Amino acid sequence: MKSVFADYKTPSMAECELLGREIGLQKRVVQVWFQNARAKEKKAKLAQSKMYRSDMSEGLSKVPEECKICGVKYNLKFSSTSLQDHLFSRKHIENLRSHINNVRQYNDGAEDLQDFTSSSSLGLSSSLLNTSLGTNLA
Repeated sequence: MKSVFADYKTPSMAECELLGREIGLQKRVVQVWFQNARAKEKKAKLAQSKMYRSDMSEGLSKVPEECKICGVKYNLKFSSTSLQDHLFSRKHIENLRSHINNVRQYNDGAEDLQDFTSSSSLGLSSSLLNTSLGTNLA
């Protein structure tokens, strides 16, 4: 939902229902999530503008020109319909699932590697290493 929210902040009830069906949530849960995300973003922008005393228009996000997941270019000249159509298309949701799974696998692999390299001497303590070599360096 975060990925969809980054590109499209106000899905209709039908779009909430479609997205909810695809990810296994009720449409009301999806609708409330988007409402909360918009409120949270608005609150953060207000806090930022107060902190830096900048104009609110500077904090507004730019509408993306293409999907970062699928590479689809949006036709924003006349309407945001192509953006909506793409974000709620079955192809985009499948690509998004695949992307999320790839990130999870990458993160799991990185954690495994970190666990492996963080153990001293690749899992051998110095006393065990010394014992196996028949030496006592202590």
